[in-house]
Amino acid sequence: MKRLTASLMKRFRWLIVLWIKITGFIFKSQIYFYVTTVQRRIFDRHKLTTNAAAISFFFLLSMIPMLFIVIAIISSFVQSPEEAEQFMVSYVTQRVPESARAFIMEIVMRSNLIHNVKSLMENKGWVTVVSVASLLWTSSGAFAAIEDAMTTIFGVKGRNYFISRLVEISMVLITGSLFMLSNMVNVIIQMLKRQGSDVLGIDFSNLPYVWNVATTVMPYALTIAMFFIMYKVLPKTTVYERAALLGATVAGVLLELSIFGFAYYVDNFSKYDAFYGSVAGIIITIFSVYLASIILLIGAEVTEIANTKIESAKELALTVKELQ
Repeated sequence: MKRLTASLMKRFRWLIVLWIKITGFIFKSQIYFYVTTVQRRIFDRHKLTTNAAAISFFFLLSMIPMLFIVIAIISSFVQSPEEAEQFMVSYVTQRVPESARAFIMEIVMRSNLIHNVKSLMENKGWVTVVSVASLLWTSSGAFAAIEDAMTTIFGVKGRNYFISRLVEISMVLITGSLFMLSNMVNVIIQMLKRQGSDVLGIDFSNLPYVWNVATTVMPYALTIAMFFIMYKVLPKTTVYERAALLGATVAGVLLELSIFGFAYYVDNFSKYDAFYGSVAGIIITIFSVYLASIILLIGAEVTEIANTKIESAKELALTVKELQ
């Protein structure tokens, strides 16, 4: 037994040394501090899971108005609402677990989104303005829940109701556009390849390396930008760019991993269809939104921790300067 143990130790010595070095780095670096602090806050202080459930609820209520706005925005860049619908189908096919695709597409079809978008685009004047304003007001409910959670995480007071609503509506437009772009990069690139020479006078088809880099990097960059704006704007306090960028990067990476990981798990290992039957798509959609909400708040926690550390460092530097 001793010989076998010695032989294994000798053979895998490099792996043991590597593991010890990695473990030591984690404990000595800020990674361990952030992980343990966020873990305590999730379950003890800030009730992240409860706040994530509230965000998920309001997001699901806002789903139809948000889809309407997204299709309307896409329709302004393409020839018709039908083509915008095809973009939505392409996104759902690529990013949503197979069990939930039918449910989401049924929402798009049964809610007559395409017909309503056509009617809105054909109408002019105050009817269009009032319709768009009411849609934005309704879809901002999810961001109201996010702002409430941010208020708890950062330990600050909330804004005035109407100012808060204006901020939330602006977040719907900005982050919604970034989210749409991050998931439509491939489609946009294909459009540029086909129509770029006609519109801009540039032959984009001869730039394969540029497209490969753009296809790989742009979705992640836009997702991180979306989180960065939320962490920078929604809390009613000064949030440093470094802190917001750190939280946004953590949230962006976790979100992308969760999208592919959860979709792979549902499509290959889970038995949601057998257990939940016809409502499996609903359950998967709800859980996906809930998981994304938890990741959003984890990124906010990381931002708040980093922001506090930066403020403490600045206060310490100012105190030392005054003493000198």
